[in-house]
Amino acid sequence: MTFSGGKRSCIGFKFSEMEMKVVLSVLLSKFTFEPSGKPIHWNVGLVWYPTVGKESNKPELPLKVGLYQPSAVN
Repeated sequence: MTFSGGKRSCIGFKFSEMEMKVVLSVLLSKFTFEPSGKPIHWNVGLVWYPTVGKESNKPELPLKVGLYQPSAVN
């Protein structure tokens, strides 16, 4: 059984998509995300994937994560 389409597709596919969207919306509303400042190199293969530096093949994209603090508007 796979997530792909067809007669034998997973019945939980749409549920898992919805759950990922909910988790992402909660994360984006409670935290801030920004680049770490490390040099990112994009490797090209079957898919593009980021690495830190050109010599690494390990997929990674470091981010600085902080708590979201809305500013007071007067």
